[in-house]
Amino acid sequence: MNENEMLLPILIYLALPFSGLLLFALLVLRMYNKRISNKPIAELFVVFLSYGGLIVFMLTILYWYWSGLALIGLLYLVFIAPILHLIIIIYIRKEQKISVFHKWIYRSLLLYFIITPLIITALYFKNYPTFSKTISTPIFSILLSEYILNCCKCNSFPVIQYM
Repeated sequence: MNENEMLLPILIYLALPFSGLLLFALLVLRMYNKRISNKPIAELFVVFLSYGGLIVFMLTILYWYWSGLALIGLLYLVFIAPILHLIIIIYIRKEQKISVFHKWIYRSLLLYFIITPLIITALYFKNYPTFSKTISTPIFSILLSEYILNCCKCNSFPVIQYM
């Protein structure tokens, strides 16, 4: 393994999450400095966790190897994060007028339901031969394939029409 191959996982799995935590901490400090009432710290953490997980998953698929950890991340992104986002959307819907932070957290939670399926679909079609062979469980691969095909039939992913 050469130096470039050793540097890539360090950047993906250490530097990127650390920079995300640093940015999260800076935003929390900014909320305290602006004296925002009812600070949405936990909600902001879920946004950073979900989008950070999506970025790490994307980089893993594009530049590194499929692993069990990538599967766990994908399961979180597909099954757990949407439930968390729906709960927070319902909770924060009335509070989005409190501050800019509340409004942008609300919008980013809603946007997750558009961005995540598009990215997973694009990665699936870009890496179809390797993605379907290296995925850990064949049942999950079949379910993901059926989900993507159903979305294509309903034209719910306009990006796919141009591929």
